[in-house]
Parts: sequence; C-alpha cells; structure tokens
Amino acid sequence: MSDHKASPTPQPRGFEAPHALLSRRVAAEGMVLLENSGVLPLSPCRVALFGNGARRTIKGGTGSGDVNERSRVTVEDGLRNAGFVVTGEAWRDRYDSVFRQRLETCREAYSHEIYLDYVPTLIEYIGENFRLPTDVPVTESDLDDSSVAIYVLARRSGEGRDRTNTPGDFLLSESERDSLALLASHYSHVIVVLNTGGVIDTAFWREISALNKNGALLLMSQAGMCAGDALCDVLIGRITPCGHLTDTWALRYEDYPASFRYVHSEKKEDAVVYGDGVYVGYRYFDAFQVACAYPFGYGLSYTSFSLTYAGIAVLGETVSVSIRVTNTGKYVGRAVAQLYLRSPASEPAQPYRQLAAFEKTELLNPGQSAVVQPRFLLRDHSRYLEQEAVYALYAGTYMLYLGQDLSSAVPCAAVRLNRTVSIRSVKKRLSPKAPVHELAAQTDTVLPVVPTIEFPADAMEQQTVSYTEPVPAFVQEAQALSDAQLYTLVTGCTASGLRRTTADCAQSIPGAGGETTSLVPGVPNIVLADGPAGIRIQQHFVIDDQGNLLPDEPLEHLEGGIFAQPQAPRADVTHYYQYCTAFPIGTLLAQTWDVELAAEIGKAISEEMRAFGIGVWLAPGMNLHRDPLCGRNFEYYSEDPLLTAKIAGSVVEGVQRCGCTGATVKHFACNNRETRRMASDSIVSERALRELYLRSFELVLRDAKPYAVMSSYNLLNGTHTANNRELCTDIARCEWGYDGLIMSDWGTTNGGNCTADGCIRAGNDLVMPGTPKDIEEIRCALENGTLPRARLCTSAARVLALVRKVSAQDDLP
Repeated sequence: MSDHKASPTPQPRGFEAPHALLSRRVAAEGMVLLENSGVLPLSPCRVALFGNGARRTIKGGTGSGDVNERSRVTVEDGLRNAGFVVTGEAWRDRYDSVFRQRLETCREAYSHEIYLDYVPTLIEYIGENFRLPTDVPVTESDLDDSSVAIYVLARRSGEGRDRTNTPGDFLLSESERDSLALLASHYSHVIVVLNTGGVIDTAFWREISALNKNGALLLMSQAGMCAGDALCDVLIGRITPCGHLTDTWALRYEDYPASFRYVHSEKKEDAVVYGDGVYVGYRYFDAFQVACAYPFGYGLSYTSFSLTYAGIAVLGETVSVSIRVTNTGKYVGRAVAQLYLRSPASEPAQPYRQLAAFEKTELLNPGQSAVVQPRFLLRDHSRYLEQEAVYALYAGTYMLYLGQDLSSAVPCAAVRLNRTVSIRSVKKRLSPKAPVHELAAQTDTVLPVVPTIEFPADAMEQQTVSYTEPVPAFVQEAQALSDAQLYTLVTGCTASGLRRTTADCAQSIPGAGGETTSLVPGVPNIVLADGPAGIRIQQHFVIDDQGNLLPDEPLEHLEGGIFAQPQAPRADVTHYYQYCTAFPIGTLLAQTWDVELAAEIGKAISEEMRAFGIGVWLAPGMNLHRDPLCGRNFEYYSEDPLLTAKIAGSVVEGVQRCGCTGATVKHFACNNRETRRMASDSIVSERALRELYLRSFELVLRDAKPYAVMSSYNLLNGTHTANNRELCTDIARCEWGYDGLIMSDWGTTNGGNCTADGCIRAGNDLVMPGTPKDIEEIRCALENGTLPRARLCTSAARVLALVRKVSAQDDLP
C-alpha cells in the first residue's frame, strides 16, 4: 500500500491550526441566543456546571456524518480555558461513572457479534446507538455558593434511526426538568445551553418561572471540535451572538403538520404521506397563524439593530432591494437582513410568505450603519401548476417583507407583474399513483401601500425543455472500452477482507467511503470520503514491513473510538496518521446565514482532501427539515429550500474552487426518514416536490454545478430514487441541464427491488460501493438486452469525466 498521503508522525500538519480556528469561528457565529434576561454576556467568574453535555459535549451527529478529529474541546474545557472557576465536579464525576457503566454494557452487547458478522451488527447498532444518559439528577448536595449555574442539555442523533417524541429525546426527562427547577431555585442566574443537533421541546423554559426571569437560553447546537471554546467566545462577549434559526421551533411537537404522518421506530408502515404539501416549516405556521416558541430566522443579540428600506430596483430578471442596517446598541455585532415574498392570491392555495433573499452585514460598531442589497430572481418563486405542467408567475403584486426574522418582518416594497407569465413548460414527472390529500390555507387579499416597482413581463425568458438526454463528453472513449471494462467502471471498487463495512470501502485511504475502479488501463481510480462536518477517514492505521495494511480492531473507529480497547504495541510496523478537522454540523453552519463563511468551510475541506488524496467529498446533505424527529436533520441545513440552496451552493463552490476536488450533493430526494429508510416510500404531490423538495437541488445544480449528486435510499412515489429515470434523467438532466455524475448511496442495491442495472438505465451512473453482485447484474442485463450498451457507455462517460476532473491534485503539507 503506497498511494496514501498519511503522515508517519502524529505531529500536526500545516492545515490543522488555521482550520481549527475557522471551525471555532463558524461555531460561535452559528450559535443562536434564544432568551436572555441580562445575564449575558458574562465575565469569567465562578460557575457551577451540570448537564449531560458538560463533560460529554457532543461535537456532531453519528454515522457517515462523523469526523475523526485529533482532539475536541468540551464545555468544561472551554470554561476553564476562558478563565472561569468551574464547580460541580462531584456531579460530573457521578455522571461519568454512570456513562462509563452504560457504555461498557453497550459494548458488551455488540462486541462479540461484531467480530462474527460485522455489517449486520453495525447496522443493528446504528439503529439503536448509544445515547447519553439523561437520568442523573442534580441534588441538594451538589449545590454551592456560586451565583451562576450552567446546565448543558445534550442529545445525540444520527444516521439510521429517527428521534422520538419521548422524555430523554425531543422532550426533557423528569430528571432534567427537576434538576433545572432545583438550579433555578438556588442560583441567581441559570444559563441553559442546548447541545443538540436540532429542535427540542422548550416548554421547560416557559414553565420554570425562575429560569425565564433570571436566566439565558442558548442554542449551542453541535459545534465541532472547538465547541467548548466557541461557546465561551459567545458567553463572554468575545463574539456577539449573530446566529439565526433555520427552522421553526414549535410550542410542542404535535404542532408540526408532519407529526401525525411521521413513522417512528416502533412502527413498520413504509409509506410516508406528505399531506402537509407545500406547508412545511414556517410556511405552515405563518399561513395557518399557529403560534410557535421561536420563529424561523429568529436570533437575539447583545446589541440591537434597525433595518430601514432604502430602495428597490429591477435589473433584468433580478430584483434588488437596498437596506440600511444600523447598530443601535452598545456592542459590536452583525445583523441578517431577511426578505420574504408574498405572491398574488390565486389558486392553487399557497404559503403566505416565503424567504426570497437575505444578506448578513459585516461587523458594525455601535452607531455604525451599512447598506446591504439582497437580491433574487423572481422566476425562482414561480408556482408549479400540476394540471398544465407549467411553472408560472401570476399577474399582480408581489409584496416584500423586511425583518430580522419572519415574525418581525413588515411590508417594505413591492413588485408588480402586469400579466401572467409561463416560465417553463415541462412534462408531468414523479406523480404519485393516487392524489395526495394536502393542507390548503386561505390567503389574505388585503395589500398595504408600499413603494412599488413594475416588473416587465416581456423581459422574462420563457424556457423550453427537450427530453432528449444530452450526450456527455468522453462518450467516444467509453465506446472504445470492452463490455467488462464498462461494467467495472460504473461500479465502485470494493476492497476484500480488510474493510468489512459498506461505510468505509476504500483500499487506498483507510476509512474513506469508497473509490472507483483501477482495473481500466489509463483510468486512475479516485477516492471518495464522507462528510459533511469535515472528512471522515481513519485517524490511524498500521502498515507492516511488506507494505500491507494490517486489519484493525473492528470497534476501534466506530463512534470516534468510544468502544476501542488498548492494543499491544508492535515493533515491526509503521504507524500512519490522518487527523481531520471536525467542523460544526450543517444546521449550525446554516444558522450563520453567511454564504461567504460557508464557502470558506468548503475551501478548507478541499485543502484537507488534497492533503490526503481524496477526489470527491460525499457532501453536502441538502434534504429539508420536514420533521424535527428525522435522525439525520443535523447534516441538513433548514426547513427552507432557498436557505438550504444558498448555504449548500457556497460550500460546493468552496470545495470545487481549485478545480480538482469535487462535492456531492445528497440525498436526492425526499430523504426525510431514517428508520427503515431503505423501505420508506415518500408519497408526495408533484407540486410539493417541484416547489420544495427538488427546488434546493435545482438551484444548487444550476448555480454551483457540483461534480456529483447522490441518490437517496428511499422510494419516491413507489420507485426507488436510485432506479428512477424521471428523477435522475428527465428532471436533473433534461429539465435542469445537469451534466455531472449521479451515484447511488452505499448499499442501495443490496436488497429489495433496487438493482444495479436499474441504476444505469435510470441515469444513475455509478453504483457504490460496488459489489460482485452489482457487476453481475449489469453484465447479465447487457447480455440479455435489457440494458442497451449505449446507455452503459453514457454512464461510463460521466465516470470518465469525473475522474479527469479530480485526478490531478497538488500536494499540501
């Protein structure tokens, strides 16, 4: 084994320090201050620290979104680093004892079976992975004479299993509620820190009066390897809070329209009916006037801002709004100007308002002003008319609302379209087998008087769609290959023996997700690695004196090594190290509302990819937060497709800026459930698909042009997405013009009725991670004529194009 770029020394590499600083900065800027009675910012002082995330701080989610970093900073570490005197040691030690006992019980339950049958045991573990204890109460004996207590409430979530609306998960446990009540009755101030990957129930804040009168509530989220330091940057005011929510936080879980249609772990129904239609997240709460705990876009600051409308202009098809932002408070800070669009009232029923554009200011000193100019394409807010199969903009007034969150947004300007315009005519695709009964809201027709500008309908380009699949580059090179070379090229190269899980199948770089074949002469293989909070590869591996990679202890790298046992040292081997940066989770990154910062993250990830010889990053994830209980929401950005597209597109641009590393947007499409995910069938109307669930992918594929797209595990209206030609070819390629590669998710073709040859027929070009079964299916289909050779050559040509893009990398220290 000689192709790797791992270091033979554990010494830090050149990128590690600057990337850790970037991770810390992003983490602090994405934390959201939900409540503050004046206790924050806080000078370093004596604080009593409790909560399951105090010492066991969660940096990110589990599964393929995990990252194996060199070290991490807990909340306890961060407080001490910032100069706080931290008490409550006895409780934290007691909690640690419970944690270790339960971890060992979990380890014993899986360790024997995982040696006998690795993959099934791993899958079982993923579905029931280790959760932090939530039943260790704070008692009277734990209290001291500090005036401030900090309680860190943590939740783990991850791939393969959804969350539940139960105590200890979405709800607080009885022990947690009692502990908070006790702390609030004893300490002058209590700061509750939410170390969660998504929404949780916050009724405790409203019900424990001493908390909301004298405390603070801060959404720390899951902030990567520097989480504890970043939290303290916010607590002490080194960074003024400037994060804003990317989801609506309901008063209770049952207020989400998806709640009664969602399938949880104890149920076996596979059809998930999207009866909420286009009313997802704030679109529902806004249109149906349902009260919430914290609205979409919400976030407090230590300072205050005024937003003043300063003008509107139409430039071609782009609407640009000028906004003067002034810091009217006492602290330096940043603000986010948010614009929401209200379309003319018409049928079919529609959301009341939708995010149209946003822009974040630079740091503003007290009294300082800046003008920002968020802009948007009006065509991106066209409606899809199912019966006519047309995207249209209706004649009338498009009202713009300006604010720092949805609930505070007020009318500021309007655009008037003088006639209805057909933007694009398409063919009906991805329709459900039976109509979906969806929510519908009444629309208010009263319009306020605001400055209005005319939008010339004649200037709007009307697009036509050809459903003839574009011929890719390198198709002639593909046609010259033998049949065996073709079906080898369109399946990944699975290692035999050493890597026993479908999650880390690469031979060249231990721990990477997979690689393309090296068996076609003149075509180098490329390595693919998971994300999106960094690069998921193995921290450490060993090579013997013959150059062979030695198999490691199966539990050593699972869950960041929490199950690992010490191994006896060996003198006849060489040790190699691959430490990567653990950045904050996707949701926290989106909470920055900072597209430039997202691009910096992408650029940093590209640098680490080149440092380790990775060509394609299997991220970012782009599915919408339809329901807060989806186990994988932490990887994704928001309940809103525009915000999702803007952040994801910036990350993609950063990764691909160098031209030799590629990003993969996923999971295409409607991957909104993790429990029984390979059997889950998302039943969605064509309109909801096109206006919400596909819209974010469309915008990113159009504007950022990612090198690859990954299909999802689930079925969509009865057909596996990986085998769905209407999705992969008709929509992605013919309607959107995408010319990159589409690949399957890992193990998609292992069971059920999703096949490798079905992937190729659909235009899903690369079957991953690739197995002998996949190759045999394609070979048989080619021989019996059910898979045309031309179709196989088309997919092979796209693999060749991807390989050519990323095979020439420069070395980094």
